[in-house]
Amino acid sequence: MAVLVGDIRKASAYGQMAVDLTPGNNTGSIGWLKFIGAIYEECFEQFKEKEDLEKAIRYRQEVVNITPVNHPDRPDMLNSLGQVLLMSFEYFDKQQDLERAIICHQEAVDMVPDDHPTKALRVNALASSLVSRYTGFGSMADLDLAIQYYLNIVTITRDQSDKANYLHKLANAFQEAYDITPDGHPNKIIWLAGLGTAYQMRHIGFGDIKDLNEALKCSQQVLSMTPKDSSIRAYRLDALGAAFWACFVQQGEIAYLEQAIEYFQEAVDTTPQDHLRKSLWLSHMATALIKYTEILRNNGDYYNAGAVLTRALSALGSCMEAPVAPPKIYIEAAWQLGHLVSLMGQEYWQLSFEIFTKAMHKLPEAVWIGLGIQDQYFNIQKLGSLGHSAANAALRIDHHDTALEWLEQGRSLVWNHMLQLQTPLDALNKAHPALATRLAEIAGILYASKTDHGHSSVLGESNHYHNTALEWERVVKEIRETPGFESFLLPKNIKELYAVSYSGPIVTISISSSGCDALILVPAKQHVHHVALPDISYHEIMELQHRLHAILPSPAWKAQLKDTFCGHDPSCTCSCHKKGGHHVVNYKCGIVSSDLLRHFGRGNKKQTPLDIEKEMELILSTLWYQVVQPILKDLSIQPGSSEPLPHIIWCLTGPLMFLPIHATGDYTRSEPGHKLSDYCVSSYTPNIGVLLPDGGGNSDEFHMLAVGMSNAPVKEELENIKGLAGTLDVKILQDKDASLSEVISIVSKSNWVHFACHGLQDPQDPLSSALVLTGAKHLRLSDIIDSKFSGTSRGLAFLSACQTATGSTELADESVHLAAGMMFAGYKSVIATMWNIQDQYAPEVTAQVYKELFKSKKPDHKQSAYALHKAVEYLRKNHPTISYLSWVPYIHMGH
Repeated sequence: MAVLVGDIRKASAYGQMAVDLTPGNNTGSIGWLKFIGAIYEECFEQFKEKEDLEKAIRYRQEVVNITPVNHPDRPDMLNSLGQVLLMSFEYFDKQQDLERAIICHQEAVDMVPDDHPTKALRVNALASSLVSRYTGFGSMADLDLAIQYYLNIVTITRDQSDKANYLHKLANAFQEAYDITPDGHPNKIIWLAGLGTAYQMRHIGFGDIKDLNEALKCSQQVLSMTPKDSSIRAYRLDALGAAFWACFVQQGEIAYLEQAIEYFQEAVDTTPQDHLRKSLWLSHMATALIKYTEILRNNGDYYNAGAVLTRALSALGSCMEAPVAPPKIYIEAAWQLGHLVSLMGQEYWQLSFEIFTKAMHKLPEAVWIGLGIQDQYFNIQKLGSLGHSAANAALRIDHHDTALEWLEQGRSLVWNHMLQLQTPLDALNKAHPALATRLAEIAGILYASKTDHGHSSVLGESNHYHNTALEWERVVKEIRETPGFESFLLPKNIKELYAVSYSGPIVTISISSSGCDALILVPAKQHVHHVALPDISYHEIMELQHRLHAILPSPAWKAQLKDTFCGHDPSCTCSCHKKGGHHVVNYKCGIVSSDLLRHFGRGNKKQTPLDIEKEMELILSTLWYQVVQPILKDLSIQPGSSEPLPHIIWCLTGPLMFLPIHATGDYTRSEPGHKLSDYCVSSYTPNIGVLLPDGGGNSDEFHMLAVGMSNAPVKEELENIKGLAGTLDVKILQDKDASLSEVISIVSKSNWVHFACHGLQDPQDPLSSALVLTGAKHLRLSDIIDSKFSGTSRGLAFLSACQTATGSTELADESVHLAAGMMFAGYKSVIATMWNIQDQYAPEVTAQVYKELFKSKKPDHKQSAYALHKAVEYLRKNHPTISYLSWVPYIHMGH
């Protein structure tokens, strides 16, 4: 301890000297002031001397005083000041310091947007300070406000350990409020209901049966305290039904299920037909009745099972017919009803199709453009496979065209919204310039708010944003009512999709629990061809996906960095936390040392064991025999039957999107004809619509930008490009030259781009997915979209970076990865990787791709799929023992 004491005291003395030598009110002294404040706070925590805490408060206050009001780090500084002020109250009962702490935390909360990752931490600090004031002075207003804040942060917190802490505090706050409220007081029941909700939320998050039992007790007591003629009794009945349902799910006792159905039914019966919640409570009851039907059937009680199923069907039908039914509830009811009806026999398949038609018409409302991106993704997670189920209903009655349209409409919903906001309005402007101008103005406002990345909102209040979205819908409706624009911004119909398949077949594969099918668009054939895939199931695909993920390198570069130390950039003034003598990677400032990047490479450099190779062979051969071979047979494609090879574009869905269809084959056999690459060149697309011509045509001009960081493989990669380019216009930016502003400027003038750097993917906000430039600056996808390419049409984007085509398993059909984003940004062709690549092979692949493409004086992006195909074949031939993990991840997207 003596050494520790000496170290801390020396640090505080040196810090004091540095502060004394720095001119007052100088922003350059912020770093030293933060340092000395943190040292004195540490001294107080060690020795509990009042003088140390007073100095900590003084220096923390000085930091806040000299920090500009709009500085991005100000919330952190306010939070730190609030913490030491709260200590002063808790240890020395200084009420004025408590008041100052609350003011600091309130200001920090107000400065941070709702979607900012630190919002929950800021709100938690404010709520904790309010609880402290309630504890000290007994103001129910403080406790009430703290409860509201805890409820807020519980809903926005994703980290499970943080959520557990907040739920614990929430339950304690409700319990305290209930305990101190006199019997008979109208608020007593409110606190009890809140306590039950907190217990239920905690159970949902962490599965503790004690929390569930407490929630059930609270719900029962709340209902007993609610008068039978109360307008909120139905709410309490449904809540009690939900508690019994949760008990059934946890413990499997039918008595709980029967009680749940009883209370759900009573809630429905006591609710007026036009009540907003009527459809929700009907859906709860229907779900419970469907489960009860399954149990009765499994027990051989078919008579009662039929009666219960009839009640379930009636509830679902009533839910759809309710005068006020939220789109999400309506769709879920239609989805369940359509599925159940389809199981009743072939004579009901047409009715099932009609029900799914209604559900698909409602889908745009559930993923409304007026919702924030994260809210849209939340709804998509619940409704994401609707398109698959609807397509299966269409396929049952041989409506192949409709099936493909529905699969297309159910995919890439958020990307399609972004595309709508950037739709060229040339034709509209010629016919109706006033409407075009108004729509462009609204689109600009909506788009700006979606690309704001947590800074101050362009729109201010969320209701302003919603009103703008409503105005967007009103103007679009008016445009559709004008002659010649009836289909303006509507989903692409099958005739429009036919126009895409000029370069070769487009194969869409639908994978769902109802079945697996391929729907094929073939050049010059104006129909959709259906190929059933009965030898593979959804569960088998999921198993293959899990097996692949188990053998892959670390799934995310950012995750690898999460608990890793790095050297701290001396130019950064952020407050990284020290640990073991090194600074932890700080995501706020984005500082990552070059040594650390070299350590990780652009992937994982460990040797691949033999068992991983065998596992890859099993995955690739299973997909080959059960998925790909039947499709090739139907297309009558033979190995090496033509030169050049046919070009197939694969449009995959669900868990199949994470599997390398392009590399499938039986690699235990060496003769030709046992792998897909013998038959064709493969590409992928996130959906079919993004392949449609944008009206820009192909530019005869060629301007290319290549960007990289200074490590040996990247340097070689960029030198290869420069050497192969000859007289072609290729601009190389490396190290300090690759500043964010310079890259954005040249991207706007280049129709081809090559990025040899790390990729960071943000599945919650794909527009924030980024490529990491020199100095850890992030070139966001939104930056590229906003750069407004000055030429005719964008061509190739080569992303020689970590896992730039790895999506989110929760949002598979949304293609939330950089490669898809580049296509939606306008690039017709994209080369990317499905997982981390090994640096040693990247220069070789790059050289072979550009060697092929630069043969022409006018490089054509449409040849990039063939160039990558040849490059990978060259790599495998030159390195006979190369691991599957080294060549399989390279993919091509687009034409």
